[in-house]
Amino acid sequence: MSALILVASVLGLLFGVVYTLFKPRWAILFIIVLYPLEQLLTTASSFFVSNSKFLNLLVGGLAVIGSGSALFSGRRPFRGYFNGLWFATIALYIYGVFGIAFAPDKQPGIDELILAIPYLGLLLVFPALLINNLEDFRKLVVPTMIVGTVIIILILLSPKTSMFGGRLGIENTGVGRDSAEILNPLATAGLGGTIVIFGMLYRPAAGATVINIIRAVAIAVGLIIALLSGSRGQLLGAVFCGVVMFPFARQIKNMVQFITVSASAFIGMVFVMLVINFATTRDAASRWSASALTQGMGSREEMATTMLSEWIGNPAAIIQGLGTSSFDFYWNISDAPYVHNMPVQIVTENGLVGLLLLSIILIVGTRMSFVLLRSCKDHPRELSTAAVLVAYCMYQFILSLKQGNWFSSGAPFWTLLILAKLQKRATLDGFESHQLESLTETYASDPDPEYA
Repeated sequence: MSALILVASVLGLLFGVVYTLFKPRWAILFIIVLYPLEQLLTTASSFFVSNSKFLNLLVGGLAVIGSGSALFSGRRPFRGYFNGLWFATIALYIYGVFGIAFAPDKQPGIDELILAIPYLGLLLVFPALLINNLEDFRKLVVPTMIVGTVIIILILLSPKTSMFGGRLGIENTGVGRDSAEILNPLATAGLGGTIVIFGMLYRPAAGATVINIIRAVAIAVGLIIALLSGSRGQLLGAVFCGVVMFPFARQIKNMVQFITVSASAFIGMVFVMLVINFATTRDAASRWSASALTQGMGSREEMATTMLSEWIGNPAAIIQGLGTSSFDFYWNISDAPYVHNMPVQIVTENGLVGLLLLSIILIVGTRMSFVLLRSCKDHPRELSTAAVLVAYCMYQFILSLKQGNWFSSGAPFWTLLILAKLQKRATLDGFESHQLESLTETYASDPDPEYA
């Protein structure tokens, strides 16, 4: 089985790379599945364990090619790219870099920055260049469900995947010191949540039967990996985003449409509950016990309150913060590398300045989400796509409340940059189209000989 998974993984990777060379914009798919694909390949071959940067450099190269292709082919990838949310995001990261100087121990921040630069360069720069309109994003949804489903299934089938202490674990194929390392597929569970959202909200325009089968399989597989991995936030976040955004993904203009949408949502929730009930094992169920939930929430609450207490108790740090990557200095109970809550991390390590920039990003992002949805309300195809994108951004934000280090991962900001670029570009294109129509109507009613 391991040999078959290795062959399937490598052939899939080669096919994807070759295809992307001919269709460069598909590099965005590699960016979305980068971390889960990395976990799959480390279970299949020791080469990817020993050469951990290979896949990152490969995806980065494809992203550069894709962006260059969009630029030179006249697709104007920078149209709408520089917007208010982009400037606020870049300002936040620049301030985060300067914030290292305020930390009591600067070395962790410097080390983190050095490791993060390639990832931040990849995620904060290229995704929004590779997607230029909602149709580009729509073309990405079904392939993401297919590729994500295949990656998750291969991980589940791998002999190196089994339950460890109530959670799914992956044993990598490293040698020597790394040979016994057990990885939790948290990134893969995140991909599972992504394809659950895509499957719940996507509305096929053609080939509905085949697409609906793909959607059902993606939802089932995504729920299974989130459940077995013990990733409670991924599971709850994906279902929450799918349910909340479901009405936005469907037109509701009359009572008949309301009943239809309600019935569809009910059927979807029944399907979700059946999958969860089927996939739940005794080990996985232990992660949902009252004691396990209390312990998980308690540890994160303790980390957050510790940092907030240190920040509030230090008047000199109120404005500029305790310093980027200073969590490890104040938290010495365990080896947790960060506070596991993005807003708390920003406000405590980067102070009121960081909080102000974060607030601008979230307010502008929320406003742009509503504007984008409103602009698509009369177009079912675009409305469904916009709802998927908004739900994806919402999902990434929810995950940032319980995991990840914003300073080194780029999440959830890179998804918001895509949304902001598409909304801004749509507004610019709509304005130009309106101006052209007005000019055409004016000329038709009263042609000016000077321009005849």
